[in-house]
Amino acid sequence: MGRQLRILIPGAVYHVTSFYLYYHDKPKFAPLVQEISWSKNIVIMESCNNDDERVFYISMTKNVLIHQIEGNSYWEKREEGARPHL
Repeated sequence: MGRQLRILIPGAVYHVTSFYLYYHDKPKFAPLVQEISWSKNIVIMESCNNDDERVFYISMTKNVLIHQIEGNSYWEKREEGARPHL
């Protein structure tokens, strides 16, 4: 068990730090990211390149989210002229 904790803790610290760095200066994201699961936040942080893309994916379920990111749905919608609103 101790070895497993040592392996998990650095990853958890990395994700918590990343979460803070992504969102600490973006107050409009606070209500959004509080409503979604931690695993969904991690997928969004690791996969999205900008705030508009994060807003687009933030309300999807995790499985739909992964499918949409892998299929580049944000960029397809962006090409069609759609733009998420904050």
